[in-house]
Amino acid sequence: MPSEDIENGSASFDRAWEDTLILSIRDLQWNTYIRGIYPQLTTFNFQVLKERPVIQSPLLKLDGNAESAVGDFTMRDGERYFIFEAKADEEAFKTEAKKPLYQMMRLLLTQAGKNNSPSYAKFQDLSKRGHFVVYPEVNIKQLDYFDENKEITKIPIQVRYFPYLEGVRVLEKSANTTSVAKNNFTDISTFQAAASIGLAGHEMAAYIDFLRGTHEGFADVDGKGVSYPMKAVLCGDMGFCLQFFDMKSLLLLTKLFGGRVGAANAVQDTLEFAKIQMTGKMKGYRVELENQKKLDAEEKVSNSTQGNIVIGNGGHS
Repeated sequence: MPSEDIENGSASFDRAWEDTLILSIRDLQWNTYIRGIYPQLTTFNFQVLKERPVIQSPLLKLDGNAESAVGDFTMRDGERYFIFEAKADEEAFKTEAKKPLYQMMRLLLTQAGKNNSPSYAKFQDLSKRGHFVVYPEVNIKQLDYFDENKEITKIPIQVRYFPYLEGVRVLEKSANTTSVAKNNFTDISTFQAAASIGLAGHEMAAYIDFLRGTHEGFADVDGKGVSYPMKAVLCGDMGFCLQFFDMKSLLLLTKLFGGRVGAANAVQDTLEFAKIQMTGKMKGYRVELENQKKLDAEEKVSNSTQGNIVIGNGGHS
C-alpha cells in the first residue's frame, strides 16, 4: 500500500511522525528512571551512565516514504546497525509480496542469477547482515482469553528474526530449502554475540540510499521526483527535538549513522551498477502494474455491460 507521503504527491516536512513521539516519551521514562537510581550507582561499570545522564535512543521508528522504502525501524547495537520489518507472525511475511521493497529484491535475485557483478554480490552481503524480519511466535491454543473469571495471564513467547532477502528467496522458490533459517531474538545480547551480523554506519547509509533510490524508481510516477523526509521526534540530552532532513542525501544519512563519508561513498560506488539496473526494473514493474489495472478495469466494465443485456421475446406477447 502506498505511503501517505506518496499519495499526497509530495513528502511534507511539517508534520512529525506520531510513533516516534510515543517512543521518545518511552525514552524519557527510562532517562528519568536512570537519573533516579544514580545515587546507587557506585561500581565502575556504571561510570559511563554517570557521565552521560541521558541515553540516546538506540531505536528509530520510520514512517511515510522512508518506511515504504526501508522498513519499520532501525536499531543500533554499539557501532552496528540493523533494519527490521515487524510482522504479527511468520505467515504475515507473505503480505510483503505486494510491496515495492519485496519486488525489488525479487527482481534483484533474478538479475544476480544472470549477472555475477560485484555490485549485486555487495547488496546481498549487506542485506543478509543488516536487514531482517522480526515477529512473535505465539501458540494460539494457550490464549484462553474468553474466560472472564481468569486473571490476566502472561504467556512466554519467542521472538524470532530472519534476513528479509532470505525470506524473499524462499518464497520465490529460488532457494534450496522451503523454509528460512530463523534465530531467537531474546534480548540485545542476541546481537552482541552475533558479530557476523550488523552494518557499520557507512554501510547502513549506503544500503538505505540504495533502497531509497530503487523505491523512487517505482514511486516517481510523474517524473518530478519523490522526497524521503526524516521527521523523527527524539528525546536526547537537550530534551525533545525534531530530527528532520531529506534522506536522499547520502552525506546526511552517513552523519545520522555516525559513519565515515569517504567509506560510504566507496560502498555507494560498488552498489551503483545494481542500483541503476534495479531502478530501471522497478520503473518497468510499476508500468506492468498500471497496465494490469487498466486491463482489470476494462474487464470489469465489459462484464458489467454483458450482465445488463436482457434477451427478450422480440417485443411480441
